[in-house]
Amino acid sequence: DPVKGTMGKTLVAAGSSVKLTYTLTAASWVGVKRVVIYRNGVIAKIFDLDESRDLSKFPVRDTVELPLAVDGQGMPIDSWFVVEAFGSRSLFPTVRPQEIRPVLLTDAVASLAGPLGIGSNEFGALKPTEVFAVYPYALTNPVWVTKAAGVFHAPGLVPVDVQNRPENDPQFHQMSEPPTQMPVPMRKLTLSTERNEPGRRRVPLFYPRRDNPFDFRKVLNRLGHLHGGHGE
Repeated sequence: DPVKGTMGKTLVAAGSSVKLTYTLTAASWVGVKRVVIYRNGVIAKIFDLDESRDLSKFPVRDTVELPLAVDGQGMPIDSWFVVEAFGSRSLFPTVRPQEIRPVLLTDAVASLAGPLGIGSNEFGALKPTEVFAVYPYALTNPVWVTKAAGVFHAPGLVPVDVQNRPENDPQFHQMSEPPTQMPVPMRKLTLSTERNEPGRRRVPLFYPRRDNPFDFRKVLNRLGHLHGGHGE
């Protein structure tokens, strides 16, 4: 319903299903390849679109009838619906690739524990990409649907084994361009590990600053826990 059933609203289903209408628009330089409708966190419907379609001139408007989710006995239960849209073409040059190197936990550990020989800066295969393209993506707020008037009864979390099923994968990662197809060469951002201290040589970034009397290492120095010039 354009009034009662808009995003963020709660409405009462007339039966065991609802009609969901969505409108998809975008700037002329944004291509959308897939629209995914989720019901209680699980994919209910997938629509593939022509990514070359100019959505500023020819927006997509569609209505689809979807049943409510059901319990173990096959009875309809309260359900929420979300619509997701994404494309596979980089938004470059309107949106430039992200070149900000993520701050990793291992960076902090290596800075503190490296001199002791116990630091590590490798996450292996889990290490995130430091330079990546930006793709079109949008996600709506949910519409909450109840079987009867009253409080919405949350269906709970989707079990991991259900999420991992092939039919519940929107396959966004399979549609992304590999970095080698970026329109311009990219480089990793090199971060300095040292700084210039006034009147002194270059020092590590974590070295205490002379002009900061509240530096924790200086406090420890005044208490006698550090020795030599490191706390000056």
